[in-house]
Amino acid sequence: MSVNTAHGAFTVDGVHTEVLVSDYSNRLMVVVTQIGKLGTIYHAADPGPGGVFEGDIPPEVRTLIGRYDDATLEAAARRLVQIVQSRGVSK
Repeated sequence: MSVNTAHGAFTVDGVHTEVLVSDYSNRLMVVVTQIGKLGTIYHAADPGPGGVFEGDIPPEVRTLIGRYDDATLEAAARRLVQIVQSRGVSK
């Protein structure tokens, strides 16, 4: 199995931030960290039929591991999915 991976780093509000994107055949994994390790992990899915992200329907985001009560992190995860969608990715 071949996985295409891209990595980048930049500063967000003065904080070093790293991003890793792994493109699997049927999924896209995006890791964003400011602490150098995984924290809360979310799964995003389209609430519409077929599971393909379409239109302006916000994605369903659910916590797999980590903080279940952090609305700010959940909003950031949802926004990240919308950014990926806007780049033409529909996995």
